[in-house]
Amino acid sequence: MTTNTPSSTSLAADSAPTSKPVATQAAYWTKNYRTGIEHEDPEALQRKYPYYDPISTLPEAGQKWWAGQRG
Repeated sequence: MTTNTPSSTSLAADSAPTSKPVATQAAYWTKNYRTGIEHEDPEALQRKYPYYDPISTLPEAGQKWWAGQRG
């Protein structure tokens, strides 16, 4: 299984690396279902998958909106 991880830089064809928002890991989650390739996998429902909170990648207005939702 291939895992994609967020990248902290982006290369443009004609420029140096630039900073880019990175989603931060906030928690883990488990599945309550199995995919076809996991049918015989006894660990499929216990395996923990990292959850990356994408809020830090939003524009400032979106980040402020979510900050107000915390209660």
